[in-house]
Amino acid sequence: MKLNKKQEDKIIQSLTAIRNQLTCPICHLQQWVISDTVHELREFAGGKWLTGASVVPVVIATCTNCGNTLFFNAIHLGIIEPTEKETESE
Repeated sequence: MKLNKKQEDKIIQSLTAIRNQLTCPICHLQQWVISDTVHELREFAGGKWLTGASVVPVVIATCTNCGNTLFFNAIHLGIIEPTEKETESE
């Protein structure tokens, strides 16, 4: 899902401080690029598609030096609204 301007601003607000303090555990540099797209992590089902499987929306941060990749939960960042089911389970 491509982010709109409001969501991009929210990512910048949420991750700027983190990005500027985050040291890559692989190369020990602080050079990160933040994706402008929300991606999904799905429950693994041995290569099969699971109906009703859990999905986590994530924003990706990638170290521009070594390529190490971190995932940040888009719901926790306030970019994606939780679904009714997620709200009930909290």
